[in-house]
Amino acid sequence: MNIDYQDKEFTCILCNLPFAWTSGEQSFLNDLLQKGKINSITPPKRCAPCRQKRQQENNNFNSGYPK
Repeated sequence: MNIDYQDKEFTCILCNLPFAWTSGEQSFLNDLLQKGKINSITPPKRCAPCRQKRQQENNNFNSGYPK
């Protein structure tokens, strides 16, 4: 299947700044979907810096628990 991906503009739900969901990111996720490595594709809600900040906060929170 040959899909013509287009960059899509979104607004981050945390910082309210615009960010692009690139055609390359969409293509990469579609490849993973086609290979069965992911179950679905959901457009992003957060920009890359806010995703990284949230991931770091989650890692810091989870690191406090004994394993």
